This record gives sequence, structure tokens and C-alpha cells, in this order.
Amino acid sequence: MSTISYGGTLTAGIQDISALLPLLGTEQCEDHAGSGLSDGFLFAAATPLSIFGTLGLARAGFKALFASIIIPRWSFIGAEKLRDAGFKPSGKNLGLIMMDPANPDRHLVETQLAARLKDLHLENDGGVPVSFDWKGLHRWNLKMALFTAAFSTANLVAYIELISNNRNRLPLSLRIIFPISRSLGSFLTVISLQFLIQRRIANIVDARDVFWRLDHFVRREHSFLRELIGPEELAKLEWGPNISSEKCICRLRSHTSSPMFDFWRSVDNGAKFKLRMSIQEYTDPNSSRVRDLAFILLMLFGIFGCVVGYIGCFSIVQGYPGDSLRGPLIWLSAEVALSFVRMLIWSSNPTWDDAPPIDLAIHLPSSRQPFVTHEKPGNGAEDVDDGSIALQRAHEFFDSLQRHSGVFIRPLDFPGCSLLYSVTRNEEGAPVLYIAIVDHVDQTTRVYSEEDDMPSFKTATLSMAPQLHATLGEPITSESHDHIASSSSLRFALQDHYRSVFRMSSRNLLSQENEHVGLNWELAQMFGRMRAEEA
Repeated sequence: MSTISYGGTLTAGIQDISALLPLLGTEQCEDHAGSGLSDGFLFAAATPLSIFGTLGLARAGFKALFASIIIPRWSFIGAEKLRDAGFKPSGKNLGLIMMDPANPDRHLVETQLAARLKDLHLENDGGVPVSFDWKGLHRWNLKMALFTAAFSTANLVAYIELISNNRNRLPLSLRIIFPISRSLGSFLTVISLQFLIQRRIANIVDARDVFWRLDHFVRREHSFLRELIGPEELAKLEWGPNISSEKCICRLRSHTSSPMFDFWRSVDNGAKFKLRMSIQEYTDPNSSRVRDLAFILLMLFGIFGCVVGYIGCFSIVQGYPGDSLRGPLIWLSAEVALSFVRMLIWSSNPTWDDAPPIDLAIHLPSSRQPFVTHEKPGNGAEDVDDGSIALQRAHEFFDSLQRHSGVFIRPLDFPGCSLLYSVTRNEEGAPVLYIAIVDHVDQTTRVYSEEDDMPSFKTATLSMAPQLHATLGEPITSESHDHIASSSSLRFALQDHYRSVFRMSSRNLLSQENEHVGLNWELAQMFGRMRAEEA
């Protein structure tokens, strides 16, 4: 009798805490489910292996679900509502489609993309359209789905004894449905989460390109917008690069859909047509953004299955006869073992499950390629046309050059002089490197450059305002007996240095209209240029 009492007490104890045990691993499952694209599909696929952490998976799914909802007609941005409700980004990839904690008015993916373009010496001025491509991701998605299905099914092993015992208070149909519901719901949540993250990143980048196409129009026609909708409404337009592109487009759409827009005589029909077409391109009900509804519905079913299955599974445990330890103990042991196996899988962190890098395609005309000393893409010839060139100090230039080309070049030791650098274009659009030599002894400046392998020196006047630049003067000829230009040793050293710097500064310049750069899935690291066959 005492043995039965002892076993019954343990059984009741396991049954009582069975509802709390799944809370173990909640945070880890939430983070790993939203980090599969960065850490590998096993991190996401293994989350359904144990019931411990199911609520974390459901919470990650809820964040992805809500962050993926956008209703242009109502200017409803799901990620904004999550931010306002106090939900914080979780997971390395899930956080990208939520609002940036450091800049809460725009998505984190927009902040990361702007930073990577700046690393490439490109600025978001509307002339740098980009797009993401991940053709190589199809195989990764297939493997992720297969492994997720296997791990979700493996969890059913823990419920064989609980299901087969006919003394359980719950009917057999429910004892079968609840574990399957949790497994199937977990499977749908994991795969939908990965697909929604991928699609949302692509959609946000598309919205960014639409925003920059509209930005020039909005700024050019600012006075007409003010006249059309009034200063108060214009202030509510919420337009700018530090605001979510989707929010800007939705706000503008609400104003341009007004009948008054058709009577806006101040703007030509062509401009109005382009404006409406750009907005419609993003808000069209038949767009791929709305077709993501299928994944949203799958996620909704998945979360529902997780929660219902979670409640039902510990109800099965609590419904087991209280005079036997067998069923609850087998369930607890199996769940602990599966949880331990899941931890081993996470800690192994293999490389074969990593997602291929994002192919960032930059569509930039050759006349607007960036250079190492130019933050904004531009021709640069206008600087030379008016006789002035922007300069960088040696340490700034070589820091930029090393980030730009990945190669370190030792600065030239020029006795009694400081060297300043600039890379720009000539009138034909060809790149030209300028090296300004500032002589501290006689307080003069000379600029050295080469075109068609012909070295030349020019006098120059150095100015500090509004930025460091030099105004080019007359050529220095051999008859002038300039102590720098006429010194063969200094000239040869400068010539070797010039050609080495020029070769490296041109090494990684974007040389095609469609250049491909590899990015990791946190958009925090670039892998350099991708070959056409890799793209």
C-alpha cells in the first residue's frame, strides 16, 4: 500500500509540473527558430524535437506572423504594432523584419542595408537600385523542411505509452490528435517562419527601391504637395530615409488616391503617371507581397496547432492513472532525452547546414560608379572641370582603401612633405588618381597624376573649407627646375607608389551595371564580389 502511495505521489507530482516543464528552453527555441538562416537550418529544425520550448517557438512564429502583415489602405505596418506593444526583436534573422531598436521608425534590414551600401561607398540617393537574389536557397529550404519534419515526428515517441494506455481519462482520439497537433503545428511554424523571413526581407528591399524612386518626386514637388494637402497633412506624411519605406509609401498612397489628385494641374501628367505607377507597383493586390498570404495562413495554423497541442499533451499526462509511474515517467524521460539531443545538435553547429549567402545585386550605370574617396556615387568630372578636387589625408585614405580592396599598402615616406589623395573621373569617365604633395618647407602644394601612363605635375592651392580640397593650377614643366618634379629619385618613387595605389583603388570598384556582392543573412558582413556563375 505504501508503494502505491509513493508511486501515486510521484505520478501526481509529475502531472502537476507537466504544464510548467515546457517553459524550459522557451527563450532558446525562440532565438534559434529565428536564426536558422544565419546559424544553419538545424538550429530551427531541431526546435520541435521536444515539447520543452514549444511556447518559445510559438512566440517567434507570432512575431513573424504579425511583422509580415501590411495593409497599405489603412497604413497598417505589423512591425510597428509589435514595437508599440513592447515586443523586442529576437533571433538573428527574425529581428531583421522587425523595427530597429536603435532607429525604431524603420526596419532593421533597412538600417543594415544602408550600412553595407555605405561600406561600398554608395549612398541611398535614389540612384542606387539594389535587389536580393537567393536562387541557391531552394535546396536549403528543402533540406530544412525535411529535417524539420523528421524532428517533429520524432517527438511522437514520447507519447506512445500515454496513448496506448486505455485507462487514461482522455478518449483515444484526443490522445492521438493532441501530440500530432503539436508536431504538425511545430513543423508548419518552423518552415513558415523561414519563408516569411525570406519574403519579408525581399519585400522590404523592394519597398526601399520604390521609396527612392518616389523620393526625388516628393522633394521636387514639395511645394505642390503642400498646396494640395495643406501644411498640417504634409507634416503627417512622415517621409524620409530614416522612416520605414513601407510606411512612407502607404502614407503617400492615401493622399494620391484622393480625387483632388486628378485636378492637380501644377504637375504634368507624365509625373503623376510615374508616381501612381510606382505606388501601384508596391501596393497592387496581385503583387508577390500579398501572395505571401499563403505563408501567413500556414503560420496561423501552425501557431494554433502548437498551442492546442501543447495544452493537450500535458492534459494527456495529467489524465494518466494516478496509481502508476510508468506512463508519466516514460514521457518525462523521453522529453528530457530529446531535449538533451536537441542541445547536442545546437552545440555541434555544423557548417553543412548553413544557408548560401545573399546575392546583393547592385544596378549602377558605369557613369555613376563609386570610388574609394567618394561616399556618394557620381561622375566626379565636375570637380576637375572647375579646377578643384576633394582630398583625403593619408591615414583616412589608406583605411578606406584597405576596407575597399582588402589589401594593405604602406604609405610613402616623402621627406618634408605630406601626401593627400583623391580618386575621381576625368571628362571621359575614366578613373584618375591624384596625389597632392604638401611641402612643409616652402609651404607649396603640387598635384601628381598620370593619364595614358604620362606622369604630370601641377601647381595647386590647398583649401580647408568647406572641405579639404585643392584647386589645380598650371603644369610644372621640366624647365621650371622644381625641386620635387625634377628629382628623378623622388619622381620614380612617387610613380611606383602612384601605380600601386591606383591598381588597388580600382581593384574592387563596381565595374558592371549589375554587380553582385555576397552578404551573410544578418546583413552584417560582406564576402566580396560574387562571380556571375555563383550569382
